[in-house]
Amino acid sequence: MARDYTTIAGAIAPHSDVLVCETMSRADEAAAACKAALETGKKVWVSWTLSEEADGTLISGETIEEAVAALPTLDGVDALLFNCSSIEAVDAGLPRLRACIPDRIKIGAYANGFHTVKSEGTDSAAGALSDKEGEKAAPSEYRKDLTPEAYAQAGAGWVKKHGACIVGGCCGIFPEHIKALSDLINKMEVEGVEGYGGESEVAERPAKLARRQQ
Repeated sequence: MARDYTTIAGAIAPHSDVLVCETMSRADEAAAACKAALETGKKVWVSWTLSEEADGTLISGETIEEAVAALPTLDGVDALLFNCSSIEAVDAGLPRLRACIPDRIKIGAYANGFHTVKSEGTDSAAGALSDKEGEKAAPSEYRKDLTPEAYAQAGAGWVKKHGACIVGGCCGIFPEHIKALSDLINKMEVEGVEGYGGESEVAERPAKLARRQQ
């Protein structure tokens, strides 16, 4: 695993401004990816994926604190994040992450929009009516309750309540979600909303996608 990440980091570093070690489901995997990325001298972000239990653990069952402790060093790490996780898991994880790392390190999240057995607002197993009258379509893999407005409120909450500096969207979060999130955060900055320091940014990759699709 260490050799693989060294190869990957070495190949992409010359073409990158930031190396993002994302969707890390285990502490040892994140540690190996982080070490390889740091050795390139580039700015490094590490992003874990969280359990559906929304209990402050990774998919592996390891705690956030254990995942942070497993990193080879925090020197050179610019941001620690969560991605491809439910908004509920992110809500549970961010305060624990903030509490166990130095203030200089940014935190943030880009959640997903998929429903799971733990999600609210999911489709029923029976599905919805299809285009052919009387037939049932397969249930959607996306959460019905996670509208662009709802996702924007969740992301703004990460900024206001937990001090997130980087927010965006992962799988199942679409350009309209990113636009709503960006618009709300910009409004918070203009209006000087309490608890918002004005330094958050919508994660670059989905923000660019949103601009292309407008």
